[in-house]
Amino acid sequence: AEKTLKDAGLTTKRDVEYSDTVKAGRVTRTNPKAGASVTKKQVVTLWVSQGVKTVTVPDGLPGKTRAEAEALLKKVPLTVGEVTEEYSDTVAKDQVIRISPDPGTVLPHDSRIDLVISKGREPVTVPTITGMSVDDAQKALTAAGLTGAASGEEFSDTVPEGQIISQDPKPGPGLFKGDKVTFVVSKGPEMVTVPNVRGKTMAEAEQMLKAQKLTSTRRSRLLGLDPDHVYDQTPAAGTKVKVGTTITLDYV
Repeated sequence: AEKTLKDAGLTTKRDVEYSDTVKAGRVTRTNPKAGASVTKKQVVTLWVSQGVKTVTVPDGLPGKTRAEAEALLKKVPLTVGEVTEEYSDTVAKDQVIRISPDPGTVLPHDSRIDLVISKGREPVTVPTITGMSVDDAQKALTAAGLTGAASGEEFSDTVPEGQIISQDPKPGPGLFKGDKVTFVVSKGPEMVTVPNVRGKTMAEAEQMLKAQKLTSTRRSRLLGLDPDHVYDQTPAAGTKVKVGTTITLDYV
């Protein structure tokens, strides 16, 4: 280009600029423009291409809101490309989780940066685990994205030993992935040993039974000549029964 202008009796000077269309080292434009009428020895400025302008993807985008990320990219300058959303246990709702390409990547200035925005923690539905064994309950909670822990044990006349009596929170929405559900495990019905009250007075027998959380009723055998002393008992002494069972006290 300089030789051509020199042959035309003109002088030249160089300047540089970026170009998306002209290869580096080649002339992008002149001033005056081609075809203009000039005097001999007129100075013609040649703008030489430096190639496509490149920029570096900045750090610090993760954790920013979408608006903050767009403003930061605009300063580079870069523009936002595809924006998607996903749940995150660690990044707050509406903040950037990650970007693509990664920070530090050198790109053409007109490149687009994809953003992944957090939807916050993933909500989950608490399953019903009452009536399950502890192992089955833990499996159900794990499948739902939750954790489980026993908060205690209680006696129950209706829930078999080793099964779940109650849970907290109750089934339904309200928790997030990774949250904990606590539950109470049944120890089965509370059992006691029937004491031997034969030969005791009725008052003594009833007091002994009450101490074992048992109740009593009196029944006459034969003539009922000695209603104040226990002649026999049902169930027999040493029998395992549920708390609250009624023991029949016989007298003669």
